[in-house]
Amino acid sequence: MSDNPLKDILFERLNTHNAERLISTHNYAELIKYVIPYMMDKTHNVAPYEESAVAISTGILHYILTVSATPSQRQVTYKDVDVDIVLPDIRQLNRDPSLAVIIQICPNCDVARHRLHNTTTIQPIQKNIWLLTPYDCYYHIFDGSPSFSDLLYDMIKFSRTHNQNKLGLLG
Repeated sequence: MSDNPLKDILFERLNTHNAERLISTHNYAELIKYVIPYMMDKTHNVAPYEESAVAISTGILHYILTVSATPSQRQVTYKDVDVDIVLPDIRQLNRDPSLAVIIQICPNCDVARHRLHNTTTIQPIQKNIWLLTPYDCYYHIFDGSPSFSDLLYDMIKFSRTHNQNKLGLLG
């Protein structure tokens, strides 16, 4: 057990046979449905709603990126802007922003709008800045549109469209 109960509960769920099967078959929509409701039910007394949603979605994304061997940089600061995830890396973002995506995971829509504004200073291509929130204002962690699973499929589409076959999410 770690000193982070959210992380412990998340990895308990992700290390099940069912979650591993969903990941190995690249069934990300079902993985999200399998993990998120369970996690929110188990963590409602552990942390506030927004904090839980951000921690859970961050953990899931990091886990998927790791097990799929997808090149990424996580939790970095670049030119005074905090970045949750950049695909594939800051070097590519600097070299050719059209070939890099930044994912910001935000607790609410106001924070998302603020982070979008700040992130455009390092990623001038706004369509390559993806925001994930527990509310239906950008990519929605739960069942909104577009959803968390849409974000994962958009990552795959982006890698195919931009000939980034090294992104391990491809099935």
